[in-house]
Amino acid sequence: MSSDHVTETSGSLGAGSAGLAERLTLPIFAATIFLGAFLLFSVQPMIAKMVLPLLGGSPSVWNTAMVFFQAALLAGYAYAHFSVRWLGLRRQSLLHLGVLALAFLVWPVALPEGWIPPAERFPVFWVLALLSVSVGLPFFAVSATAPVLQKWFARSRHGDASDPYFLYSTSNVGSVLALLSYPFLVEPLLRLHQQSWSWSWGYAALFALMGLCVLVIWNRLAKPLDGAAAAEAAPGEAATPRAATPAPSWRRRGRWVALAFVPSSLLLGVTAHITTDVAATPLFWVMPLVLYLTTYVIVFARRPIVKHDLVVRALPFVLALLPIVFISSLGIVMTIAAHLAIFFAVALFCHGTLVACRPAEDHLTEFYLWMSTGGVLGGIFNALLAPVIFPGIFEYILVLSLACLFLPAGSEGRRPRWGDLLIPLGLAALASAPTLFGIATVTGQGSLDVFVLMVVLTLGIFLSRHRPRRMTAAILGALLVPMVIGQFNGSLTMARSFFGVYRVLEVGEAGRFRVLLHGTTVHGAQDTRPGHRKTPNTYFSEEGPIGQLFGGLNGPAAAAQPLERVGVLGLGVGTLACYHQPGQTWTYYEIDPVVVRLARDPRYFSFLADCGAEMEMVLGDGRIQLASAADAGYDLLILDAFSSDAVPLHLLTSEALALYREKTAAEGLILFNVSNRHLSLAPVLARLAESQGLEAWHQLHVIPPEEKDLYAASSSEWVIMTADPGRAALLDGLPNWRRLPADPEEDLWTDDFSNIVGVIRR
Repeated sequence: MSSDHVTETSGSLGAGSAGLAERLTLPIFAATIFLGAFLLFSVQPMIAKMVLPLLGGSPSVWNTAMVFFQAALLAGYAYAHFSVRWLGLRRQSLLHLGVLALAFLVWPVALPEGWIPPAERFPVFWVLALLSVSVGLPFFAVSATAPVLQKWFARSRHGDASDPYFLYSTSNVGSVLALLSYPFLVEPLLRLHQQSWSWSWGYAALFALMGLCVLVIWNRLAKPLDGAAAAEAAPGEAATPRAATPAPSWRRRGRWVALAFVPSSLLLGVTAHITTDVAATPLFWVMPLVLYLTTYVIVFARRPIVKHDLVVRALPFVLALLPIVFISSLGIVMTIAAHLAIFFAVALFCHGTLVACRPAEDHLTEFYLWMSTGGVLGGIFNALLAPVIFPGIFEYILVLSLACLFLPAGSEGRRPRWGDLLIPLGLAALASAPTLFGIATVTGQGSLDVFVLMVVLTLGIFLSRHRPRRMTAAILGALLVPMVIGQFNGSLTMARSFFGVYRVLEVGEAGRFRVLLHGTTVHGAQDTRPGHRKTPNTYFSEEGPIGQLFGGLNGPAAAAQPLERVGVLGLGVGTLACYHQPGQTWTYYEIDPVVVRLARDPRYFSFLADCGAEMEMVLGDGRIQLASAADAGYDLLILDAFSSDAVPLHLLTSEALALYREKTAAEGLILFNVSNRHLSLAPVLARLAESQGLEAWHQLHVIPPEEKDLYAASSSEWVIMTADPGRAALLDGLPNWRRLPADPEEDLWTDDFSNIVGVIRR
């Protein structure tokens, strides 16, 4: 064989090898980016669910966790931007493998032991520190994957390397699938420790794929770089100079930040709205986040399935519907769906506008850095600043209105006009009139005056669509102004904490009742008429389940087994103290110092002062604090803890019930208040009781609509358990209480496992 032939054959093989490498580059990079995004967003609900029991199941846990995740993402993007810029791809690729390897120091991902939240301080920074220690390093390493790999891909000389932004769409597909799989597959099928190990092995697979990507990029860098790939080569890398694109202006960077800020803030706003009144659980965390990431999938795709021009034209119509969503009574399902739809439209518009003004490839990592900065600022605004600045949840509507500022102005909408001031003021006056003058009330849903009000407000917002600043002011006037007035009008006081927003109102004829609202849920009321201040009401009325129960337990039939020591998890306004008897000692466990302050303030409520001779108050999460109590210390333990309408799920697990049994006497009773609008929890408790050899009784007390007086007596649902035959005989004799049989098909809830999907009321 001649040397010429050898040379020709070698050249052919080299060309074939190069062609194979060319074909494999995109699949390898896409698979790595996909896996990195999947891991990035599957760890978020997993670790937040681990933290949730430490803070009473508060919805704010997720919002605080989101601030941490966004900040870690920003740190990852900053690292990606500056490390590539300063080191070049060769050295940066080795550095990144080293960073990924460091994360194995916390393998598998789990919460460290011994962390107890502060009982009297705002726990936001405690949560951030806990997340930093437990998941900070691996999350940071994974968060840099997408921008780093896109930058590497841009230098690969692949046919699509000149515009690698489409890989961000692949990244978000992985994110969406991770979030969807968690509540419907991962959470129902895997315990938390199994989830932790599965995620950790996925991280090991990511490390292997990143090593393969390094080999690919080094192979490409071993060959001479063409001009299109050489702009940012580090010293020592072969390069051919090319003209670099101008750096983005600060005005343009500010626009990137603002366009990322609005959807990020709305993400936390709509999530808090849903989880406050349903349940703080991964299912309701991921729904808004899936929509948020889906907008990225759409706008970064090479062929978006929804054209941005169509979104721009549709958004004014969507925002004009805000008065209908906020004023009308659509029902919980329709209301949640409407809020999610509006959020999706605004996020799609903002992210589409963001992508439309993205820079050339050589500024790719900087673009992601500023975009992430906007996301972090949105999270900080909602989770850290808004609870301090605003006494109510005003930030949601405020940021919705800001989206209008990015709409294009019509030809007639560029000069200031008097209408920019007068129309919003008119809408504010019209919307506030029902609250200020009693012309109409929101409780009169379906009435003609409320319908006319919604139509006028909707038209006022829609007709301002060609003038972005007027439309912003119109939304604020139509919705935020009456909300602020409504929350202060008639409120004796307002308070906001990590755990929610509280209002004390006077309602009824001549202010008969003083009521505590947490979010949208009544958490207790007191009759202020002389002679009625000690009367238990709402869920605790004497004719209801709890009144029947205490009537039996404190009556002659129970004289042989008197109640002497009572523990209550959850304070409210202290209504249960009405059932206190002489000689009894009661201990309350309450997580929120604001609730304790309101319940003890005689200007608002006096149950504790009027009814309780011996009341001890323990501040902190009830389950955590109860662990320090004496064993067999209570004859009756009452679980009455709520976050707005949601029952904290960590109080309804096998481990929690084992703790309650340990802290109650052998003949003791464990009572659960499971009254709520959306979850059927009695079957869960029946299964728990059976697993630990307890008998369970149940009562669902429903007050007919024609007899309903929300503050005097409310419908409620209770479950009680005991292992003592004497107590069981007493409970069998109580009216309307029925034994609660366990369903063997019902899943047993543990600290490692709960399935919220299975208990949603159909």
